[in-house]
Amino acid sequence: SSRLSFPHTHKPSRHFHPPVPQIEIVESIGYEPNEFFEVIFSEATGGATFDASTDGDKERSIARVIILEDDQLSFEGGDSACASATSAAAFALLAPWRVLAAVIPPPQMGSGWPCFLACIATIGVVTAVIGDLANLFSCEVSLRPAVAAITIVALGTSLPDTFASKSAANADATADNAVGNVTGSNAVNVFLGLGISWTVGAAYWSSTPATDSWLDRYPTIAARYQLSPGDALPGLAVPAGDLGFSVTLFVLCAAVCFALMQYRRVYCGGELGGRQRWLSFSILVVLWVTYVIVSALRSYQIIEGF
Repeated sequence: SSRLSFPHTHKPSRHFHPPVPQIEIVESIGYEPNEFFEVIFSEATGGATFDASTDGDKERSIARVIILEDDQLSFEGGDSACASATSAAAFALLAPWRVLAAVIPPPQMGSGWPCFLACIATIGVVTAVIGDLANLFSCEVSLRPAVAAITIVALGTSLPDTFASKSAANADATADNAVGNVTGSNAVNVFLGLGISWTVGAAYWSSTPATDSWLDRYPTIAARYQLSPGDALPGLAVPAGDLGFSVTLFVLCAAVCFALMQYRRVYCGGELGGRQRWLSFSILVVLWVTYVIVSALRSYQIIEGF
């Protein structure tokens, strides 16, 4: 640690250059895509205070310094001529999303609640648009809704999680946030995405009698309960279809994934990056392709379920 002192007699002006701390950067042994370190300012004296709305609260101030690759530094600095083709393509692809993110309130406003609510609303709108576009595309190419759900919709709604996990993997010292982001997102999808929609549906259909369109859509349930138009419905109709087969297949693929992560922890020194990363990447891609192909074959009744 060291002490950073400001001259007491200085009058603030735009020509003021604050003292710059000297920090020695020590090369780490482990593999990291981007090096970073944190500078923590604390124990302010002489009337100096910290901003409670920034990292560190009122007791300290935390600044994270990330050392990027040369192409990232040159492109983010504004010199597009020095940018790589990949960085330029990524910048053009993400430009509309950056404009959308620019309208979201900053996290310092209102203890972060306006930012949080705006993000949730934006994600909901984007997800709804992706779902509608996927349904239209599946109708045009005669793709079954179940297959469209595990391919187009799943990719469109999971890409934000992918980018968030990548950012967490680059910035954090461990893989906890990168993996936790994916598992937490799945928990929200299952418990809130299904729970809220099914609760609203159950409340609606509990007070709505059976109609001709409902009976035509669910003939098996109508025959089981001997329902006629105008009869009270037994509850919200959600046929399982091939859900049991898909969940079982997903659990098997997830078990292989967890076994791979445990192997990497023991023999590769970490879950992300490092040695054998391309082999691990290939295995995970094969798992996803296997899940999609087998589920699609079951959806088209080419293979038998259980």
